[in-house]
Amino acid sequence: MNRWLRAAPLTVVVAVTLGLAVLAMAINAAERGWTTSTASVTATRPVTAEPVLTFGVMGDVPYSPTQLAALPGWIDQINADPKLAFTVHLGDIKAGSTPCTSDYFRAVRSAFDRFRGPLVFTPGDNEWTDCHRTPAGEFDPLERLATLRSIFFATPGRTLGQAPLDVASLAGQGMPEIASWRTAGVSFAALHVVGSDDGLRPWTGRGEKTATAAQRAEQTARSSAVRALVDTTIDAAARANDRAVVFFLQADMFAAGEEEITDPTAYQALVQTLAAGAARYPGPIYLVNGGSHTFAHSRPLESGSQWLATYGLSRPAPSIIQVAVDGSDKATGWLRFSLPAEEAGAGPAFSSLGSVGGLRDPLAITQVPFRSVSTSPASATQPAG
Repeated sequence: MNRWLRAAPLTVVVAVTLGLAVLAMAINAAERGWTTSTASVTATRPVTAEPVLTFGVMGDVPYSPTQLAALPGWIDQINADPKLAFTVHLGDIKAGSTPCTSDYFRAVRSAFDRFRGPLVFTPGDNEWTDCHRTPAGEFDPLERLATLRSIFFATPGRTLGQAPLDVASLAGQGMPEIASWRTAGVSFAALHVVGSDDGLRPWTGRGEKTATAAQRAEQTARSSAVRALVDTTIDAAARANDRAVVFFLQADMFAAGEEEITDPTAYQALVQTLAAGAARYPGPIYLVNGGSHTFAHSRPLESGSQWLATYGLSRPAPSIIQVAVDGSDKATGWLRFSLPAEEAGAGPAFSSLGSVGGLRDPLAITQVPFRSVSTSPASATQPAG
């Protein structure tokens, strides 16, 4: 060690050490295409190379007999895109007020089998935890969850679709729907997180006024497993120097309006886990969710956000980026995500969100209209502020 460093006061040594660490992080960020500027950037130069990764996302459909009949055609439309590595359905395969029958589940599964590529499915609340409702059939939600798993997750470690993807699932813990995988320098995980207070809302259709012991036990085990996977996925991505981490889930943990969260404590531990992970990982962390039925693209935990106080966070986490799909009777199409190819030493070719706190949004997101649904003009890559 240099004699000056040995003789220097402790505060100077710490300052130098921290300075070197910051410099190393800046170099690492530059190598991965993460900007170190704090200026707002909505886009850089046009995309000139083929994306290195493209995938599709849909959710909160079908909600009606009309949408169920249209689903095969929508899937064929997605199948027609030859660049998709996989597609994700974010759950809520029915409206909350319609019967939760096994026959209906099988009808949707039959449609899902139409996907030519891999299909990742993460369940929603409408197909199990809300099935206690009288219009839904007053089912035991835990029985419906078991049935759902038997129909959609009969082959643990493999996704749905005609060309399934191998994934690492939590089937050993009885949760085959919770899974993770990695491709093109991006880490992915399907998290089973649902609305209705993550399954803790009382089963009033079965005469319950508070959450049952079995209900709480299920949610506790599932939530713990989800948080553990979030931690391991983020830490593995940091070690691998991944470009991004993407989590898929049904629940919109930042919903307002008609889908407003009634009990934020149901999601508080998960949001805090995500924020802590964001502090350890220098890249962007995406939360791609359904639930609120309206397209959104934002940084929900940036400085000044109302959600910081809601979830008991003492500091912002601007590297967390939320993308919500539209759905229910508001469903207009699906989302196409693309990770643009990087030009040597030049960083990503497109940024769909501005730079906040020195971090870009490397995924370009395109809203693709369903052909059979009346919608606004042609698809366009969507920026968000």
